[in-house]
Parts: sequence; C-alpha cells; structure tokens
Amino acid sequence: MQEPNFASSSFGRVVRLVASLVFMLSLASAATVGCGRSSLEDAITDASTPVTDARVDARTDAGTCGPSTCPTGCCDARGVCRVGSDVQACGSLGGKCNDCIASGLDVCDSSRKVCGKRVPECNATSCATGCCVTSGTTGVCLSGTDASACGTSGAACTNCATSGQACDARLRTCSTSKKCDATNCNGCCVGDLCLPGTDGSACGNKGAACSSCTAQGTTCGPVAGGGGQCQGIGRCGPQNCGGCCDAAGICTEGIDSTSCGRGGESCNDCTGSSRVCAPRDQPNGRTCIDPPPCGPANCAGCCIGNVCTMGAQDTACGRNGVQCTNCAGANQTCGATGTCTGAVTCGPANCRGCCDGNTCVGGNDPAACGANGVACRACGVGGTCTTGTCANPACSAANCPGCCQGDRCLAGFTNRSCGSNGAACADCFATSTTCNTLANPRACGVPSTCPANYGACPAAVTQPVLPQNTNVCSTASLQNAQAACSGAGGHDSVQCNAFFAFLAAVEPACGTCLSNFKSDFFDPNFPTFGKGLSACVAPFVSTTCRRSLGCSQDCMETSCTQCPLGAGPQCRAGVTQPAGQCSTASTQAATCGGLALLSGPATLCSPQAYGFDYGAWLSTVGARFCGP
Repeated sequence: MQEPNFASSSFGRVVRLVASLVFMLSLASAATVGCGRSSLEDAITDASTPVTDARVDARTDAGTCGPSTCPTGCCDARGVCRVGSDVQACGSLGGKCNDCIASGLDVCDSSRKVCGKRVPECNATSCATGCCVTSGTTGVCLSGTDASACGTSGAACTNCATSGQACDARLRTCSTSKKCDATNCNGCCVGDLCLPGTDGSACGNKGAACSSCTAQGTTCGPVAGGGGQCQGIGRCGPQNCGGCCDAAGICTEGIDSTSCGRGGESCNDCTGSSRVCAPRDQPNGRTCIDPPPCGPANCAGCCIGNVCTMGAQDTACGRNGVQCTNCAGANQTCGATGTCTGAVTCGPANCRGCCDGNTCVGGNDPAACGANGVACRACGVGGTCTTGTCANPACSAANCPGCCQGDRCLAGFTNRSCGSNGAACADCFATSTTCNTLANPRACGVPSTCPANYGACPAAVTQPVLPQNTNVCSTASLQNAQAACSGAGGHDSVQCNAFFAFLAAVEPACGTCLSNFKSDFFDPNFPTFGKGLSACVAPFVSTTCRRSLGCSQDCMETSCTQCPLGAGPQCRAGVTQPAGQCSTASTQAATCGGLALLSGPATLCSPQAYGFDYGAWLSTVGARFCGP
C-alpha cells in the first residue's frame, strides 16, 4: 500500500499520536542534558471524556462523525462535530478532538486547530523541537508537525498546505509530497490527506473522496488493492428508491394517495388535503393533484360525487359516468346494464309518508309532501304541508308580481301568459296580439306582424351553456317524463303537455329545467336545429358554433313570436327556407351542431341514439342537466 499523503491542515489521529511521542522523547532528551530549555510538556492525545462546549459545526448520529462529514472540525466522544478551535476540543479533518488541557498544554491555535503552549518568548530555547506562532502578545510553541504549522528549533511556523505540500513529521520541514489522488493513495482522500478508506465514516479507494457509509446506513467493506467501499442497501433515499420513502424508511412505489412521491423523497399523504396521487405515466406523476371531475369522459362506471366507482354495487349502481343510484335503498339490485332491477317496494303497503322514487320519506315537507305511500309532490310557492296535504295560498297581488293561472303565479312576460300585479294571465295568441312587456300593468297589445323583419344577429347573442347535474329533478320525475312524452306527438302531445303542467305545479324547478329541451328535434324541418337540441349540444361545441346556434334561434323567435295562434310552425318553415331571412344562421347551426352529434360527448344529444323517441331522449338528457 502506498504511503498516505498528509499535505493538509491537520493529521489523522494515528500520525498525530506518533509525531507527539517522537516530540515527547525529544523533550525528555533536552531535559536530561540540563540546558534549561522548556517546550511542549506532554503528547497531544485524543479526548476521552465528553466536553460541555455547545459550539458545534454539526450534530450527527452517533458513529457518523468523520472526515467526510466534519472536514473542518473534529469529532468529540459523543460523535458530535465540533468547530475544532476549543482548548478542550481541538482538531480538524474529522479526527477525534484533543483536550489540550488534559495533555498539559494551554492553547488551541484557532487558525490551525493544533494544541500548543504559551511561552513568554517563543524561540529556540523555549521551543526547541517545535515552531513558533503568536497569539496576541504572547508566543505559542506548536509541535511543528502539522501541514499548517510546520517547523522546528523555535523558527516561525510555515504553512505547507498553501503550496499543496505536507509537513515531514521527522524533519519538520515542508515535503514535496504530491496532492492526494489515485497515484499516491490506495485509500480515500479528505483534501490532501490520504486515509486508509476502511472506516465507516471515511470509506473509499483509489484516491477518491471519502464517503460516510454510516450516514447512509451501510457498512464499509474492504476491496482488492486496498481501501473500501460502502456495502448494503442503506437507508431509503434518492440513491436507492425511485418511488418514495414512508415513515418507516421503506421504499414504496409512490402511487398510492396515502403514500405519494418519487425520487426517494418522503411520501406525501394526499388525502389530508382532499387530493389524489397522479398516475406515474403522467408528466406530474406521483405528485398530489386536485382530482378531476368524475363524468363520462373518465368514468365507465358511475360517480359518487367526483369519485368513480365500478357501478356494479347495489349501493352504487350506474354506467357512463352518471351519478350512482342506491338500489339497496329500494330493496333492488344492480343489473348488468347499471340500472336498478327488482320490484319497487315503496308504496301504501309499507310507507305511511310518501314515496320519493323508491325511498319512503316522512311526507310533511313542503318539498316532498304526501301520505299513505303516494308519490311525493312539492307544494307551491309559499305552500305548507300538513299531514301529507299541501295547502297553497291563493294567487293574488299580495304574493304574485306576475300573473295568476289558477293558484299558480307565472312570470307574465310571454304571449301565452301575459300580465302583472297578480292579475289573471292573458293568452295573447288567442287574439293574434303580443304581450306588451313595457306596459304597466302588462297586457296584450296591438296585432302582430308575421314574420317580423329581422336584421343582423346582435353581437351579444349566443346559445347559453346550461349547468349540468343541477339535482332539481328526481329519478321518478325523469322516468315519468319518458312515459308521458314517448310516442306520437312527442313534445307537443296531450300527455307530455299535461306532464309539464303537473311539474309546474309540484316541481317548478324541475319543470323549468326540463322546459329548456321541450321542442321538436329539428324545428320545424331538417336541417334546422330545434331549441332543445341546441341547448343540449351547447356545452360540447365551440364558441363559434354556439354563436350560430344562438343566432338561428334568435332569428326564428324574433321573426315568428308575433304570429297568430297556430301560425308559428309555418312562419319558422318560411324564414329558414333557402331564401328566408334565417336560412344562413340556421344552416350554419345545423352544420356545426350536426357534426358534434357524430362523435364525442355530444352523442348524448343525438336523437338517432334513441330512435327519435322524444320521451327516451328527454329522460336521458334531463338526467344529465337536471338530475342528481
């Protein structure tokens, strides 16, 4: 093994001990010949008892302090890295701290971190075998064997390290040793100091920089040719874990929301902030992110809030990203198609209140009123529910700013129901007039023009995007919508109109939401989009397409609103003909809207998917926009 190079600010503890013994023998020889000269009195030894000085460079686990973790200080008996300039903790390069006092010396040179002895005048007489430095006005005799303080015979100490040299411990002169590297060190290097490289806190070979295996949780094992290398898996960290390290120090994949992370970092618990762990194949994989909204785009099963489930459980049943249905609440089971199957159990035989779908409720809430197992109904505005019976106040000027249709208060702005201040609603269509909305009170006005002139589409006109999943319609109401509006007549059949009148009385919020879709699919003839179809596709098309849809509807409504009763369809057919004033806007709307129906999420709105059955279409579309 090659001889270590000691050209640094201090020696290892072994070299320091040998040099000190040689120095002590020289002192003894000087005392024998009786020349009267004084020098360092005792060898510089390692500290063997704990010290109480609180000044430290760093605190490390017991056994990890060494050259690689404490290169500028020294290690005390507790494994604490000290600054190395204290008289009872003196040293550097991660060696054991020296207690200068215990060694019979009285100073630790702060710049060189070497023990010494104060003398009145440092010279060849008082410091025969060492070299001299000054500390204030007092001379200090040092051993002269350190690279930062090399010399003998009381001469001024020389700093060999500044020129990349070591101090020859025998001659106490700067040597011509080369810098520590693979050419002169089989162990490992700390600066220009070559160490054996087999210590847990200073491990390495072939002149590489020393590593602390102990700090990594590994051990230093020998290698052929001298020196050593860290062996073992070690503590979980970036060096051995591509996922994340849990609290127990175990490397996990980092893909679970309770243990999320990558690159050997500490695992994060995303659930504490209501977040989820992104999948590893995403650009931000294995980091906590806000969960995406659950829906048809990312959930083949059904959604509980924003959590996607398989949709095959009785308590969470559904398909294609709809909100889950609890079949078990109605003693039903979840079928293979994601719908509840089995007999409906809520009814007079087992419910004293009223049935909200398949769930029996108390029946005394104005929003769900009924008794003896009948379907719940919503009482009117200001109504009360007593023993399952609604009591609605009479519609009048006292409680209705619009117009009254029986005990229902309507807005009073349309040609079918015109009026204000609690007056009876007037049907302006019946007299071929329009509702004068600027009058007070509102009333039917002068005879209408059919069709009215229509200029350019106003700049602000566009097809509104309705909110989805507003939860204003119950599952039972959507099922009733399909039953009432299927078959001949579609949206304008007697049964469908009666159903919407029923909703206006008992579930006004549901009726208002579903009324957005109450129209022909194509109004009145292909390819002109109807009002309901335009409202359905609006969330899934571009801003330009929504503009075309809005302008088409605005043109037809403005042109034909004033037409006499029964003349509306004929008017709309005329204005959308190739030469009609609404033909351009209607064609653009049909083109962009029709393309959206062919693929993507807007296929939900395609009448063809329901065999052009309006009732089936209304039930599904209504569930998306108005249902839970």
